[in-house]
Amino acid sequence: MSKKRPLTKKQRRKRKIIIFFIELIVLLVLIGVLWVAMKMGKIQRHEIKETEVIKNKVDKTTTTAMEKYTTFALFGLDNRTNGSYESGNADTIMVVSIDNKTKEVKIASVYRDTYLKVDDDTYNKVNAAYAQGGAKQSLKAINQSLDLHITDYVAVDWYALAKAVDLLGGIKVKVTSGEANLINAYGYEAIKTTGIKSTRGKVVAGTNTLDGIQALSYARIRAIGNDFQRTERQRTVVSAMLDKSKEASVGTLISMLDEIFPKISTSLSYGEMASLAKDAMKYTIGETTGFPYFHKGMRVGRYGDCLVPADLSNNVSKLHDFLFLNESYIPSNTLKTFNVKIICVTGVKYVPVEKPTP
Repeated sequence: MSKKRPLTKKQRRKRKIIIFFIELIVLLVLIGVLWVAMKMGKIQRHEIKETEVIKNKVDKTTTTAMEKYTTFALFGLDNRTNGSYESGNADTIMVVSIDNKTKEVKIASVYRDTYLKVDDDTYNKVNAAYAQGGAKQSLKAINQSLDLHITDYVAVDWYALAKAVDLLGGIKVKVTSGEANLINAYGYEAIKTTGIKSTRGKVVAGTNTLDGIQALSYARIRAIGNDFQRTERQRTVVSAMLDKSKEASVGTLISMLDEIFPKISTSLSYGEMASLAKDAMKYTIGETTGFPYFHKGMRVGRYGDCLVPADLSNNVSKLHDFLFLNESYIPSNTLKTFNVKIICVTGVKYVPVEKPTP
């Protein structure tokens, strides 16, 4: 049996870069790749101007703390179309902070039903912001409601996840009988939307090797548990995909580039991607969390069942401590105004005996 030839320095570098960007987008639970210069023309790039998405005037301690991190948003779209990034609900919203010194990556999932200010005069579920004005409006919503200063994003849709899982040869996931039934049921819509066929038989209770359509269906389950359990399932998919991508051959990774590149939208420039990629193997995935920490589920007018922060200022303070280790964060006057409005509309105030969501 012949031995495999060791990779050349150039091949090792390319592999590191590709794996790094697979890790970044897989955090969305909808995977994609953002590298290789010759493929740049296939990416849907949309430049974001700071004035379009930054409205709050935050205190100096906040800006100083954030300068130590690279921060951007990751959006996973539920728009029932492939490659269309101008509209659709952003059912996966993640804020990623990368410590510029230690290279630790932290991820905060903003629950899709969180009741926040999504437009100049509108409060709604935060996932509705993308439907109203695409990535720009969604960035504006999370910036103003969370006192953040984010000007970059990456967005992908259903196709990217399903295709990537198939190219990786599937992922192993342990499911309950209830989850298995929903995976099988959701598959029809996923196949119709993505145009990708399911290559394996029906999922049953226990450990299964899920193909792309099945993995997508598993990540979408909300009927069992709630949005918190849904994000736990997404993290299961993330971990399984990361494990497979790190074991994949260079050929497999290159195939992923060819298949998934056209299904990505981002504001990142080539230079920004190169800057992120140069330290690819130094990055480590740290803690993850969900926002809001303190909350109350309730119906809010015509918006239906929402997750109301209890209260917004307290939750955002905890978020800044998590993302930027900023215990000195002071809510902006703009955010305080939003906080009062949410309390007036919902009657939900901070309840200190509640435990934060893990």
